[in-house]
Amino acid sequence: MLIKTLEVMPGLCVTVKTATGRSYFDTEHLFLKYNIWGQSERDKQHLVAFIQAVVQSSVKGNIGFEWPTAASSLEELEAAREWFFDLPKQPFIDWLNAITEVDTPPVDPDLLPENLLSDEKKETSES
Repeated sequence: MLIKTLEVMPGLCVTVKTATGRSYFDTEHLFLKYNIWGQSERDKQHLVAFIQAVVQSSVKGNIGFEWPTAASSLEELEAAREWFFDLPKQPFIDWLNAITEVDTPPVDPDLLPENLLSDEKKETSES
């Protein structure tokens, strides 16, 4: 499991963890809670980003409320969603990038297809 901690603002740290079986079910639960399939494409995209942040992140610092979980009420989730989307652009993007980073499996160069190998690696694999 990959874990990444970043300071999104002074005094506010976010720890992001790789998606797991538990986060998969928590995500599905929140999709149902928000009736994501009945949302517009724009709202669906926003909700997916927020839900990933909820199920894969913990927040340390004073944000004025407890960071929600899948078990939180819709009112608690909505307060967190408003706060999340009101973050300054760069910390918001850094947080989303951290989620992507911990969910991207490392690539073993020895397992890449030949067309993706560097010239140096091609020479080594041919010998």
